Amino acid sequence: MKIKKYNFDSIENILDYMRALAITKKSYIFRGIPKEKYSLTTTVERDYDLEDLRDGGYGIDETIALEKFFRAAYHYESEWKFDPDSILEIWSLIQHHGGRTRLLDFTHSFPVALYFSFWKLEEDFDPAIWCFNREILKDKLVASVQNLLPNKSKYESVYGYSNRFTRNRWKEEELLRSLRPENSLLNILLHYSMKGFWSEKNASIPNLMIPIEPLRMNRRLIMQNGCFLMPINSRTSSMINLVSMLKGEDVQELKIDYEYEAPTFENFQKAFEMKENMVINLKQVKTQNCTYLLGGLNIRGETLFPDFQGLITSATKLGRIPKHLR
Repeated sequence: MKIKKYNFDSIENILDYMRALAITKKSYIFRGIPKEKYSLTTTVERDYDLEDLRDGGYGIDETIALEKFFRAAYHYESEWKFDPDSILEIWSLIQHHGGRTRLLDFTHSFPVALYFSFWKLEEDFDPAIWCFNREILKDKLVASVQNLLPNKSKYESVYGYSNRFTRNRWKEEELLRSLRPENSLLNILLHYSMKGFWSEKNASIPNLMIPIEPLRMNRRLIMQNGCFLMPINSRTSSMINLVSMLKGEDVQELKIDYEYEAPTFENFQKAFEMKENMVINLKQVKTQNCTYLLGGLNIRGETLFPDFQGLITSATKLGRIPKHLR
């Protein structure tokens, strides 16, 4: 997979990037991370290496987590604001409170992603932002699923997958809202991937990455203009799910070919027009400059985390910036 790579070295690069995005009016989603090497890794897969995932995946972890959740969650009536038969609403709620899920947090807002890339000034600080064109993601997903439709019967043994905690069927999620056969197959694949035990007779799970627009937004998602990416194959990494879908073929090993370009307005504008996917490294950008810019845009902890937990986290976050990052 080829991806554009930019190394920003000044606040001017950030302003040029935002200006090019506004002028071209292209639809992108962004994820800011404090270390580029973190790549795109879901919280549930962080305890696994690739070999562990291939051996068993994290489907059994998800099953255990759901059981623990349903056994006790009803005690917290103030938080019981979700459809108990929607796996996406449950995962979104768990993610909201810091739990482990297969959802990857993204945002439609570049400034919000910029905030999260500078959120934690960790050791070996190497902030980055991943940027994906929504149209490309959807087109690649649709093409991949349509290729799988002739083999739908291989996965249909779990059709109508039962939610044993409510004794209902799991809700069919709106994963591809306008394409009913494809949406149905994606739901089947999602629940198929949650199986905890496998034999050689099981059909392999395809590598797919699904853009998720939550149907019901909690306050944090609203303020952060949030959305998700969700891998389908629970027996490999999120990055391999993504790269396979973008390449149009399942890959076993992760390989990304970066195309380095100078961080200029003209290059940004061209990349947006071409609907390129990108990764931006921000290590050389002064932290104080970013902090000042985000403050002027009212992108702060108090606004992005509009609840008591968020207030405490933001209020107790130390303001000191190490000298080498100023």
